[in-house]
Formats: sequence, structure tokens, C-alpha cells
Amino acid sequence: MASRIADMQVAKGDKSEGKNHEYYVTVDYYGKIAGESKNINIKNPNDNPIQRAYELQYPERVPQKPQQPNKRPIPPPVKPKKDTFKAPITAGAKTKAPDPKGKILSTHFVNLAQQPIQYLQMGVPFYAKIRSQGMKGKTVKLNLFEDDTFDDLVYEQNVTLTSDVCLCKITITDKMREKGGDLYGQQYFIEIEYSAQSVKSSVLNLRDDAILTKLKTAVSTAGVKKQEILKDKESKCFCNKDFTEADVKKFVKLLKGSEIIWEGQVLRGGRRAECNISDKSFSKLTNALNSAFKKYKINTCAQKMHFLAQVTEETGTFSLSEETAGQYASSQSIYKGRGLLQLTGIKNNTGLYNNPGPYQNYADYKNDQNIVRNPNIVANDVNYCIDSGAWIWSVNKKMPNAPSEAVDRWGKETSGKSLNELAEFGDKYLELISVLLNGRNKDTDMPNGWAKRQANYKLLKTGFFIYEKFHGNQAMKSKNAQDIATFNIYHNGKIEKYIPKNIKSGYEGMYKYLYYDINNNEHEICMVDFISVNKRQNGSTINSIPRGYIKTYSYPQGGNARTAYVYANGDICVEGTGYGFKKYPKGIGKVELVRMKDSLSYEKDNVRIFYSFKNSQRRYCNPESYAAFLGALAALNRTDVLCTGMCFEDATSYPSVTHPNGDSADTAYFPTLALEQKKVNAFKSFNFKNIYRGGSGWYPNLIGTKYSRGHEDHLHAGDFDSNIVIIIKE
Repeated sequence: MASRIADMQVAKGDKSEGKNHEYYVTVDYYGKIAGESKNINIKNPNDNPIQRAYELQYPERVPQKPQQPNKRPIPPPVKPKKDTFKAPITAGAKTKAPDPKGKILSTHFVNLAQQPIQYLQMGVPFYAKIRSQGMKGKTVKLNLFEDDTFDDLVYEQNVTLTSDVCLCKITITDKMREKGGDLYGQQYFIEIEYSAQSVKSSVLNLRDDAILTKLKTAVSTAGVKKQEILKDKESKCFCNKDFTEADVKKFVKLLKGSEIIWEGQVLRGGRRAECNISDKSFSKLTNALNSAFKKYKINTCAQKMHFLAQVTEETGTFSLSEETAGQYASSQSIYKGRGLLQLTGIKNNTGLYNNPGPYQNYADYKNDQNIVRNPNIVANDVNYCIDSGAWIWSVNKKMPNAPSEAVDRWGKETSGKSLNELAEFGDKYLELISVLLNGRNKDTDMPNGWAKRQANYKLLKTGFFIYEKFHGNQAMKSKNAQDIATFNIYHNGKIEKYIPKNIKSGYEGMYKYLYYDINNNEHEICMVDFISVNKRQNGSTINSIPRGYIKTYSYPQGGNARTAYVYANGDICVEGTGYGFKKYPKGIGKVELVRMKDSLSYEKDNVRIFYSFKNSQRRYCNPESYAAFLGALAALNRTDVLCTGMCFEDATSYPSVTHPNGDSADTAYFPTLALEQKKVNAFKSFNFKNIYRGGSGWYPNLIGTKYSRGHEDHLHAGDFDSNIVIIIKE
């Protein structure tokens, strides 16, 4: 593992600026904020204090000629104003003051789809959503300050407020983080300044998803230079490599916030469930994990990452080693859930899990019948606790062999595979692994404990295993992507957007799409043109076309849309056949749209990506969504896909009101449930979040879908999550 090294600036005699670093963003505009924004907490995966990579050095005294004083005075660093509104949101922020003018009302933080966010990621952009009054057309300055002793300015941006609700785009970068000592607990404030005054808002904790590389020379307040020292140890991934005790402490603190294990849990009503495991030391846990990994061939980063994501959900990140007594029958049973992955018996006629079942199987595998006679050993002995989890992972839990409904749903490559083997596919089967371990929730149709399992996986992947550094970025190696903006689509659902430093002349308005199959073979699928247009809000049905439009134009023949009516405020109303009139209000900002191929027929080395359009001229699409659409078609691997449309060139989507901006795709139904289920699975594997279907026939039997009126003749794969796209700039 590579350690994160950060810059720090300290006064003479001080060793650091302290453990926690907090930041706030300011907006200078010459007015003030009236309300504070909502707190957004972001975990920082660096769980141990960072080893200081430099030490203070003083140069030997050498006689020098007197230097002429600098005639140009050095301006003082930018600091937050004293007479401004300040809103401490997290525990580390303490300043507080009201805004007397109330020009800017509030700030909130949303992702690029304008959905509230709970945490930020390094390199992933987000919006500060500023609500104001009487500020239209005013220019403000957005500043990002570190909130500690020195209040360092690390980012600034001028923004013109074009309306009462304005989105200001921010991206957390490495450069902004090259400060301070221990990086754990860093936070951000939004501050909006005007009339030489500023207003602070929400503190944002930042979660690291990248690695800082070197220290820069800094000058203390006494003028003593810190010498730049680069920590240049070669870092390696965890494939076929043991964990050290420090490694285990690191990922425990990353997921839990503290270096404590087997402490038990506080239950509802104030009761406490104690953990009775025999040895609660990190050294014992580390040795047991390494031993189990070798024994059960949990060797690669992907396998370890998946395994730890699941066991930390099952145990509360090594808080408990057995199921606590509660409302579930299993918790009151002789063979209740015990060990890292909750080894559990099977039900008898009393409804309790009092038949040993898997306990017996594990005892036979270990040739140790004491496991059945004394099942508490699985919870109380560290070696059995860890070993039982690894046995479940690599030996006990498996996909059924084909033919079966499960294999039909997930694909032939899953047939008969253990959880450990499924983990080798990277992100692709995280949901399947979670379902095999702990079932599917009947209300949400997602795995039980899905949110926590998914969050653990993402944190481990980005904050501990640094997976993309060691196993990703194939786009940087692509010979075909040197001079054209390129989307790299991987069989496991990962998508990269590669932006070269210099784009070849004549290709400035184009994107190339490459697909990497399971053997990492590269397939050049297509190149398409793209445009940039005004973003649209979801449409609505209206009774008639309002007066006052400033121009009209016709849509291509062959679909339901006929005429567009454009208004001075940017709104567009559409007249068509069969579905009345629709209005698509102008959204905030621009959206890129690619002109989709009218049909696509790619087949090579068992990779098939085919589609053609049926009764639709909606042939524009968000570039990221197009990449996911092509990836889903590759996963589907069929030649008879009929697309019934995405959006038009103006980002409207008549007759649909949910397709603006081209982030959703409609396709005609296949003739059988099995085929359509495979298509649903393909879209979900490429991060289309909402799959809508009709209510007749076998449509309600489609797992992972929701009913929505108007979908009796097509499946809607919508709301592609563009945040999963990894941006790589040369």
C-alpha cells in the first residue's frame, strides 16, 4: 500500500496543524448568505496518522552578502472575513455568526444528476446549489478554505448567478488536499461573500479516492523553510500478499472510524451484546485472516476486497462474532449464525434452526465433530470464526449448475461458481454475491443489507486496496485512444472516459467507443458525433400550445413528435400524434448528446453488439449513457435488439416525459420472460438504476423492475448513474 503524504504549513516550534483538517468554500459577491446548508459527511479512508515524510532541517550558516529588500510587498494570504455568516455543521467547526442581509438563502450539495449526496469522492464533481433572492446576474466568487489554525485558501472560482437557484460545479482534487498532517476527518465549508463580506455554510468531510504523491516546500510564519522530502517506496497491491497488523487496523478504521475490534454492540433499549471471542487482539485477527486466505485461495485483491466487504457487514466490522438474540428465529436457535459469515443451521419442524445442516458439513470438511457438539466454538474461537467464513466463501456457497433459473438470469459464466470465483469478475457480481450470502429483501428487491455491503465494497476498493491504481486505467494503455476522446467499456460494468491532451484535427466533436471483453481483448465498436445543447427538465402534459413562442421547427418523420415550439426563456413545447401536447422546461446548464448509429452490427470473438431502431426518431443519447447501453448490449450478446428511442437533438423526448437529456433507453420486449430477464440484468449490470415495465402477461415476473403506466410495449432502462464513469485526462 502506498501511504498518502500531505503538505503542511506550520509556525516555528509547531509540529503539525493538528489531526483534523476542515475546509469551507466561499463565494465572494458583495452580499451575504441567509441560511446554512445541510451537513454532508464524507469518510476519509486513511485511518492511521500519516508518517511524517520530512523533518525540519536548518542549513548551516554561511556568510552571505546582504540582500536588497524586496520592493514589492508580498500580499497577505486570502482569509475569510470577520463580519460574515458562519455555520459550523460538523464537530470540528466552531465559528458561528448570522447574516443580516439575507441575499443568499441557502446552499445544498447534489451530484451531477441533482440528487442529494451523502459523501464526496476525490475527482468526482458535485454541485453547490445556491438559492438566492435579488441576485440574478450578479457575479460571486466561490472559494474553498481549509478550516484550521491558518484558514488556507485552496480553491477559488468566479460564478455568475443566472437565476434564484444556481448550480456551482466543484471537483475535489489532489492539489486541494496537499496540506496538513493526518488526513483523517477533513471537512469543507461553503462560504458566500459579497460587499467584502462572506458567508460560511456546510462542512463537508472528504473521502480520499486517490493518492497524493509528494510534499511541496512551505514557509512557516517565522520564515523557516520545510525541506521537501519525497517518500519514494515502491508500493504493491495485495494480490498474493499477507496483511500486516497495520493493514488490518487501517481498513478497520476506514470502515468503522476507530481501531477497535470485538467490542460488542449496543442494542435497542440500551442492552449490550458482548462479544465472547477468545482473543481480541489485532495480531491474532491478522494471522487468522492470512492463514484462511492461503488455505481457501482468497488470493487476489478483488477476492479479498469482496470477502472483507461482506464479512464486515455481517459482523459490524468485527464487533460481534455471532448473531444476537432478537426477533428472528435463527437468533434463538441452537445453530444460530456464528463466525465471520454467519454459519447457520437449517430449520426443523419447530421453525427454529436446530438442525446442524451447514454446521455438519463444516465439521465433516474439518474432520472435527466438536463443531456440531459445541457450536459456540465457531463464535468464541478466533481460528474457527475466521476459518468458517472462508469455508463458506470458497467451498460452501455456490451458484447452481446450469440449467437453472439463477444461471439463466445471471449468465452461463456464473454456473457452479463459488463466491470466491465470482469475486474475480470485479464489480460485476457484487449484488449476486450478496444475495447468495444473505438473500433478497422482498420489499426493495435488493440484497439484505445492500446499502452497507455496497458502501463497504466501495470504501475498501478506493480507500484501502486503491484498486484502480494497481488494476485499472487500461484506457491509458490503449493505442487507439491517443488522439480521440474515447469511452472504454469493460465487461464487468466499469466505464472510463479518456480525454487526450491533444485531439486530432477533425475529431474534436467525436467520441470513440471501445469494448474490453472478459479476456481484456479490445473491440472498436464505433465513432459518433456529439453536440452540446440546453439541458431539459422532465416533461409534463399540457392542454394546448401556449402563445408567445418565438420560433418553431419540425421533428424527423417516422415518430410521434411533429412540431417544436420554442420560447424566449428556453422552454420547448411539443405537438405530436396520439399523446397530446408536452412541455419540456429548460434545465440548468448544458448536456452533451451523441448522434447514435441508426443501427449497429458488431460481432467478433464471441462479442456481439447489435441494435436497430423501431418506430422512433429519438436517436440522440447522453455520451455516458450510450457507453452503458453498448455495454449492456454486449452483456446481452444478442442480434435482435430493437431500440424504441432515447431523445431528440434538442434533448426533448416526446411522447415520453422521462427521457430528456438521453440518459434512458427504451427497447421492445423479447417474446419470453427468460430473454427479457436477461436484458434487465444486462442493463442493471451497467448501472441503469430504474427499470420500468408494463403490468400485463408475464411482465410483473421480471425481477428488478417496477411497474409504470405506458410501458406495455417496451422496457424502459432509465437514470443511468453517470457518477460511475471514471474520467481520465492525459
